[in-house]
Amino acid sequence: MANPAIAPALVVGSTAVQLLDLNACKPPKCYLNGEQDVVEWILDPLAAGEREQFRQLGARAGGHGKTKHKSLDCSIMDVADDIAYGVHDLEDAIALGLIAKDVFAAAVAERCPSFLDAVKAKYPGESRNDVFPRMVDGLFGGEGERKRYSSRLLHHFITAVSFEEHRAFAERLTR
Repeated sequence: MANPAIAPALVVGSTAVQLLDLNACKPPKCYLNGEQDVVEWILDPLAAGEREQFRQLGARAGGHGKTKHKSLDCSIMDVADDIAYGVHDLEDAIALGLIAKDVFAAAVAERCPSFLDAVKAKYPGESRNDVFPRMVDGLFGGEGERKRYSSRLLHHFITAVSFEEHRAFAERLTR
């Protein structure tokens, strides 16, 4: 649901170059009015009450409305995008020297003990005490090693995903 108060605009202030105000230019996640017939066709198998519940929107102050529910395929795509972009952004930040190796290692060791346990369990052939330092060295090593250990991160996050059913829906794809 588009918020009509949000209209594309330029950043206000003294800059040599005119810049887009990213908050004012962020489009809503929605379908176009011309796609309404396709949306109706997709939702047609749902019971009327379930169809209306699935269409519920939540208002967000200063932003566009957001759907309260997503289909299974949309949920999978959103999670996959978040994981892929997050890991590859980390990979790029490391490659560009924007993250210090010791700061990264300390943050992960402090905040992600379940990740460290999972890495140790997944790679038992590597010394149990050396798995994490080897991963950090790999991420901060050459491009090939960084890709290898980035793939391990992707694998960890993908395999940690689980489904949560919403019993309020009878249809399997919306449940």
